[in-house]
Amino acid sequence: MLKTFLLSIILIIGGSFYTYAEEGASAAEAATPAASAEGGDAGPEVKTGASLAEQMEQGGTIVIILILLSVAMVTFAIERAINLQQGKFIPPELADNARSLWEKGEHNAIVQRCAETPSTLSSIISSLAKHNHISLMEASNIAGDIASQDMRTQMQKIIPFALIATISPLLGLLGTVSGMIESFEVVSVAGSLGDASMLAGGISHALVTTAAGLIVAVPAIALFNIFKIMTNKLSLRLEGETNQLINEWFLSDKDENKEESNDEEEKGDD
Repeated sequence: MLKTFLLSIILIIGGSFYTYAEEGASAAEAATPAASAEGGDAGPEVKTGASLAEQMEQGGTIVIILILLSVAMVTFAIERAINLQQGKFIPPELADNARSLWEKGEHNAIVQRCAETPSTLSSIISSLAKHNHISLMEASNIAGDIASQDMRTQMQKIIPFALIATISPLLGLLGTVSGMIESFEVVSVAGSLGDASMLAGGISHALVTTAAGLIVAVPAIALFNIFKIMTNKLSLRLEGETNQLINEWFLSDKDENKEESNDEEEKGDD
């Protein structure tokens, strides 16, 4: 599933660039005048659309920056897809092993078992085992602090996707504005010799940066929301598992102690 997810992201970015290049080439081919029906000479040759590499070259420094941002985005996506798995936060069978050891009173064994499988849940269980005589409220506060700190760290790691999604369109717009300024300067210098084709060609080159910026921004927005949802789901599962352990260990223990004290008081009254 992980390989499929990463491959989909790469195909989205690569396919967007390819589609953009194909549309440009198709438009140029459609503009080529056809030969006359009577076998006359074909019309004047029209230059076909630029290739993807040529369009990127036309974009200049802005497109290079956007390509670097896309590479960074894919790198962050791979890192999140690998490290944002449930097993790295809630190891399987860890809670069950901790329950069995807790019933036996082997709190040191629980700490050792958690050290062998480092994770968020391991840190919580280890802290509870070290402070097994605290109250229910104190146990909830300890577990909540550890979980919230780790989840905030995970949320901070998806911020680069939001930054890339915000910066990319602005860089594309900056490249477009700069290119249009240069195009109008060319026309103004040419004076009466300038024509519409000179202006249209310059604007076409300038719009390459806008397209590149959007191509990078759209997957970045999608990835940001996908990893945000995944992080929230892990947070909810971790909270549910932690609350269940705390209730089993601390709430049950307090109830048993209360029942024992009540029995002793009744015996004393008798």
